[in-house]
Amino acid sequence: MKQIQIRTPTLLVDSPSRRPIYALLSDGAARTWTVTQLTSALPSVSVEAIRTTVYLLIGEQFVAPVPRMRNLTVQVTDEGTNALREILATWNTPTTAESGEEPS
Repeated sequence: MKQIQIRTPTLLVDSPSRRPIYALLSDGAARTWTVTQLTSALPSVSVEAIRTTVYLLIGEQFVAPVPRMRNLTVQVTDEGTNALREILATWNTPTTAESGEEPS
């Protein structure tokens, strides 16, 4: 797996709010999302966490704002889909300490 190039290291940190956001956005469905729609789809995640994450993802160009929309509306880019899937995969891979394996 290649190293993800990212300017915002916070987006690489596993959290109970980022994990479901990334999973939803990287599910492969080509659609647009408003913050309200994301909040409805992810009731366990606060609107503040969703809004902050969306703005950070825009900064990384993992999602792109949809022009001429009254409310902030974004769509995941191809690069974003791949990056979010890679990040989720690293979070789902047990570390050496967690797996009980000896380091090589």
